[in-house]
Amino acid sequence: MYIGNSTRDESNTFSVEVAFYIPDGGQPRLQQPQSLYQRPSDGKVFVAGREGQAYALRLRNLTFEPLEFVVAIDQRDVCSDLPASLENRGIVISNNDIHVFKGWRHNDDEVGEFVFGTPPQSIAAQATGNASGVGIIGIAAFRMTRASLPRPSRPNYGYGADNLKDFHQNPPATMGGGLGTGIGNTVESHVPRIRFMRSSQSPAILEIGYNTEEVLNAMGLLLPPEPVAFPQPQAFG
Repeated sequence: MYIGNSTRDESNTFSVEVAFYIPDGGQPRLQQPQSLYQRPSDGKVFVAGREGQAYALRLRNLTFEPLEFVVAIDQRDVCSDLPASLENRGIVISNNDIHVFKGWRHNDDEVGEFVFGTPPQSIAAQATGNASGVGIIGIAAFRMTRASLPRPSRPNYGYGADNLKDFHQNPPATMGGGLGTGIGNTVESHVPRIRFMRSSQSPAILEIGYNTEEVLNAMGLLLPPEPVAFPQPQAFG
């Protein structure tokens, strides 16, 4: 079932768009949010990808306080290339602000783009020799302790919280077929270093599955949107 180009976690703490890069006449590439689909049986959200396509994750903090975001793709942390875990450090996004995760982080200034590829081409398969966990994007958002405020500090993306657990408590069921996420061109992506003390409150977590259109079609997910009574007019058809 089509649900639009953006989705939120259950607590409305943050929203996510999966955006594909498209050329713009030699100018910096644009990011085009992709259609998202929800599986009625369990509410899980999916996006269709295609081999060779570079993509980014646009995260918006919907709260009135800074949040630390830990992001994992195919059960690998995007900031450290460690196994996905809530203990890993993340990126702090200010209240009601947006951060675009463009790729696997090399350092404070550069990332290697997220690129869909075959499962053996995925970062996960290259790191572990096992591609069984590909096809999943995970985002966890941590609140900060009331006693701490972000401020410039020695290099650390953030500090740990109490009661940590594995990012994926249970391995996701593989969907078969399709795609994993490899690494593409190195691009600029600057992040400052700040101190962030996590609260003991459980993080808000959202997972987005991905696979090829063929696989998602076979799952019955890529249904056309329902017609609307007054569609938006289009100037050029």
